[in-house]
Parts: sequence; structure tokens; C-alpha cells
Amino acid sequence: MKRRELIKSAALVGGITGLPLAHATKNATVFEHGVASGDPLQDRFIIWTRVHPSQALQTVSWQLAEDREFHNIVQQGELVAQAENDFTLKLDVQKLLPAKEYFYRFACNREFSPIGRCKTLAAENCKQARLAVVSCSNFPAGYFNVYRAIANKPDYDAVVHLGDYLYEYGRGGYGTQHAEALYREPVPANELKSLKDYRLRHAQYKSDTDLQAMHATHPMIAVWDDHEFANNAWQDGSPKSKSPDAWRKQQAAARQAYYEWMPIRENANDGINRHFTFGNLLSLSMLDTRLKGRERQPSRKAFAQGLERDREMLGQDQSNWLEGQLSKNSCRWTAIGQQVMVSPFHMPDLRKVADPNGDSEFARSRSRKHYQAVIESSKYGQPMLLDAWDGYPEARDRFLEILGKHSENAVILTGDIHTGICSQISIPSRPQQKITELITSSVTSPGLDDYLPSFQGSSVSDAFIEKNPHLSYVNGKDKGWIDVHFQVDKMSACWMTVDNIHSYSFTVNEKYKKTVIAKG
Repeated sequence: MKRRELIKSAALVGGITGLPLAHATKNATVFEHGVASGDPLQDRFIIWTRVHPSQALQTVSWQLAEDREFHNIVQQGELVAQAENDFTLKLDVQKLLPAKEYFYRFACNREFSPIGRCKTLAAENCKQARLAVVSCSNFPAGYFNVYRAIANKPDYDAVVHLGDYLYEYGRGGYGTQHAEALYREPVPANELKSLKDYRLRHAQYKSDTDLQAMHATHPMIAVWDDHEFANNAWQDGSPKSKSPDAWRKQQAAARQAYYEWMPIRENANDGINRHFTFGNLLSLSMLDTRLKGRERQPSRKAFAQGLERDREMLGQDQSNWLEGQLSKNSCRWTAIGQQVMVSPFHMPDLRKVADPNGDSEFARSRSRKHYQAVIESSKYGQPMLLDAWDGYPEARDRFLEILGKHSENAVILTGDIHTGICSQISIPSRPQQKITELITSSVTSPGLDDYLPSFQGSSVSDAFIEKNPHLSYVNGKDKGWIDVHFQVDKMSACWMTVDNIHSYSFTVNEKYKKTVIAKG
């Protein structure tokens, strides 16, 4: 059976039963959701899998070897799958050697899982580190060809996922206009609210063969954004939450499912801010700009009047943690992985470049009237996204000052906006000192050009660059990832794209490259 037919069959079974394929039959394979690894350190990493519910309370064996054939097994043990963890299994394998490749697998009832590969981080004398930076993978919007392309490149040290690993919308919601034709209708059909809902959606995503291939090939370092919970969420709520108590229950459900289904090391403080070092070359701090300390987004009216600009994004505890990590950092490069755009992103006057009657995601998800109002209001040049750091300008200044104080060679890795962007940000108190922000396009989610289609012969992306001269690259059309290569003397970032997400036939292209020479 061809790959497309396999996906079609899986989707049909899920559609008939209301469940993803992994839950559709008692005869389903034991390890239907593949394997994954994550959060690599010098001496440990997480390995993950899930067994079919029919294997509840069965013994699951795991093995770690130095070779793919498992001739030289260095560690092994046993686990038990239980309903309280949704039959997921996650283990922090320790006492490993630095900068070493390992292979892992699971076994249950005489069936082996796929084989996974992971590599520990270097402890010293690290001359290069290479990351694949991704964000915003909406299952109904298209195929995960970006993940397949990354799986085909074995030399990444890690995949850095900056959030929106999944989306919470139901059928007919955001980004679903091609879902039926692609056999990728959301499961469950409703918008996610309960623990069961979130678990089913994670299961659907992990059933994707391209996502499985990437997880089996590379360790992932991930943070959540809003859609793992609810659109435009903050620490105390979301626009759709009916009460603080309802939000606490929903957030707890989403958080539990995330920890069950993701190869992530759980913090004692119930946060996802974590730190990784690649020898003495690269320090990577992962932040939570969504739930840890973020206050509610300002209203656009108040913001235009100069009000509500003092809201917290990271929160004091996380800011203190970040400064503590950076103050003891001796690495050549400092990278920050976080969710939302840091650079100012003001609206150009779109009335001459954006087609008010074009095929707009604004018009599709809200209304044609709303889309045309966006174009008309762009003449005022206000920030486009108050959900990003633009809506938290005082917090942004504090964040940039911390980063600039402790590193001459700082890079911010960002997702969320579904658009490939390269920017140079000035430190407020030292405008000559620049921080590079690398923003990845989405895996499948609609980008800037999908929201703001251009008149023929015009370019909305070019208009944003002209309005925001600190931006050197804006690509709101193509889906892809950033290939980021850190070396002692330089950092190179390549925006890689796939030319199709509605067919399994695609090509990979390099659209833009940014090189930054190290200082000091």
C-alpha cells in the first residue's frame, strides 16, 4: 500500500469511529505512535513511546545500544504502561557519555518499536552545533513535509520546536479548509477542553508518519505556545475561558497531556524554562513567554492611547532565572528559544499592496469586513501583533537589556508568526549593540501572505521590510524551517522551505541565508 493510501485508510478509520487509528481496533500495532527522544544533556536524554491500551499493565522492555543493530547494548530495563499516563512511557536515561550517538527501542508482547536515534551534547571542545528550528504545525492545514525533510538530514544535533506543536481547534475551525480532502480532519471533532480531548489530539498528531520519522531521527528540545492550550492564552486565562476555575482545569488538562505525550523533562517548578550547553560553544536557554508569567494582552484601543504598556511577559521569577543562567555563561554564543516575535513589527500602509478581495485567512476565519478593516487601519502604522513582545514594550526592554548585558553574541530563536523573518534588534541603552532574531516560518499553518494576499505585482512582505528597516528578510508564503549552524567564528542561518504541503511530492529550497560573525 502506498504512503498516501496508508494515511487515507488511517483517517477513514478514525473518522468512522471518532477516534484516531491507534484507538480504532484491538488488533492495532503495539507501538502505533512511534518513538521520540528529547532534552539531551551531556550525560542523559529522554526516550518516549506509547503502547496500545490493550497492553495496559503489560511489561514493556527498553534497550539502549551503541549501534543500530543492538549488538552492543549498554543499558536496558522494564516499564509498565498504565491508563493514568494514557499508556505513554517516558524515561530519563542517564550515565551516558557526552557527544555520543545512541540507539533505543522498546518491546512488548514480542513486538519491537521502531528504532530511535539520539545523541548527547558535547561536554567540551565543541566546534559546531547545528539546530533545526521549527514551529506551528497544524495537522489539518497540510502534510508535515517539513518534518520529513528534517528527518532526511541526520546531522542536526537537535530539533528546536518553539511551540504550537498541535492546534486545539475543531472541525471547520482555523486552517481546516483542506482537511477533508487531505484526510486530516481534526480528532476529536470539537475544540479541545478536557484531558480526553487533548490526549486524542496528541495521539492524532503522533500518528503522522513524517512526524514519527523526525522524532526517531533527532532529539527534540520543545516549548509550548498558546495552541497546546487555547488561542492567545496567558497565565490566568484565554479569550474563550468562561471563568478562572474553568481555565485552571483546562490548563491543567492540556499541561498533563503535553507532559505525557512529549519527550520533555519536567521541571520541579512545573515550568518549561530549561537550559542546555553545547560544550563551550553554545548556551541555549528555552523560555516560556506564554504561561509562566505573562499577563493578559493589552487592548488595542488602550495601547494606541499609550496605556497598558507595562505588562509582564516573562514574570520576575523567570527573568531572575534567565539572568542567573546568563551570568554564569562562558559559551561563545548565547541563544534564546522562545515563542513570540521580539522585534518591532509595525504595519505598513497596506491599502496599495493588499488585495481587499483576495483569498484571505482573515476573511475566512473571521469575516471579509474584518479583513478590510485591517487593511484600512494599517494607515496608522500600529504594531501588528499585540500578543507578541510589541504589546509588552517595557518587558521587552528589560529582556533585551539582560541579554545584551551578558552576551556579545546573542541570537533569539522565535516561532508563532508563521512567517520567515530575519531581524537585527538594538539594545535600548546601547543602540549600537545588535541582537539577531531568527523567526521560523510554519510547518503548515497559514502565513502572512495567507492573511494579507497581495495585489498582482505588489508584495506585502516587501512593504513590511520597508516599514521596519531592521528586518532584512520577510517570507510569509513558504512553509519550512531554519537550519542554524553555530561555529566558533560565525553563526549561519538558512531559511529552508518546502514547495508543497498538499501533496507528498515536494522539493526543498534554501530561500535566504544570514551569517553573523562572532565578536570578541
